[in-house]
Amino acid sequence: MKIIKSILIAFSLYSRLPVPVFKWEDDEYDHAITFLPLIGAVIAALIFMLMRGCELFCPYITDVWGRGAESGSPLNFDAATDLLLSLAVVALMALIPILVTGGFHLDGYMDVSDARNSFADKEKRLEIMKDPHIGAFAIISLVKLVLLYFASLALLVCNWRVTGERKYLGVYALSFMIVRAVCAITCYALPKAKPDGMLQRETGGLKRSDASVLVKELGMALILSVFLDVWSTVTVIVGLLVFTFYYIRFTRADFGGVTGDTAGYFVVMGETLSLALLAVCALAGI
Repeated sequence: MKIIKSILIAFSLYSRLPVPVFKWEDDEYDHAITFLPLIGAVIAALIFMLMRGCELFCPYITDVWGRGAESGSPLNFDAATDLLLSLAVVALMALIPILVTGGFHLDGYMDVSDARNSFADKEKRLEIMKDPHIGAFAIISLVKLVLLYFASLALLVCNWRVTGERKYLGVYALSFMIVRAVCAITCYALPKAKPDGMLQRETGGLKRSDASVLVKELGMALILSVFLDVWSTVTVIVGLLVFTFYYIRFTRADFGGVTGDTAGYFVVMGETLSLALLAVCALAGI
């Protein structure tokens, strides 16, 4: 029963999905981050459902719009319809994680971007991350992120729509679970910047059994991803490992440890990096 409560607390903390309301006990709250990868599993499931829905209904929409096209028109209505449908799919796929999480991790990404670009000392950077106001560097960083994310996702969707190959989008969907599992492990293993911060409260009661659960969740996501495609999964994992080492280095240097905001930064950057690497794999035919 405690495990179920911890899972529900995780969904309440890290997503906007409706969960039953009940009194939280401290020992149940302590283990919530152990089930952070399950939020990624929900996002992955929704993406797979969207892909299946597109495969079922997009040909029908193309056919209906094609029959409604004016005879003798110089426009290629099939191509135009495919383009519009692909753009709609890109927008919906990008929207799914935001709807599930409520943009929870984007807030941390923007706060860390603001703090790191301030070039202030550690204490000042931590204060900047606590500031509720949005700085110019946060907006600039978000714009760059959105452009890279949209371009990479558009490449994957177009590749899928043209070739019918689902493996890259499948690995992309599972990356939401993989990135969150790695993020939770770093939250468990790395020193905290603030001994009284929210992240310390969420991880202070974690035990080796929690780490074991996280490793199993990560292993499950990796097995499913490898089943879809080995080389693109290996590419994503190598890129994520390199980013993790970079993350460890800069959090220690810039903030003295990890915080809830840096964890959000890790999730957003990890997802975007995975998507960009998958786009490269699709272009290279790996």
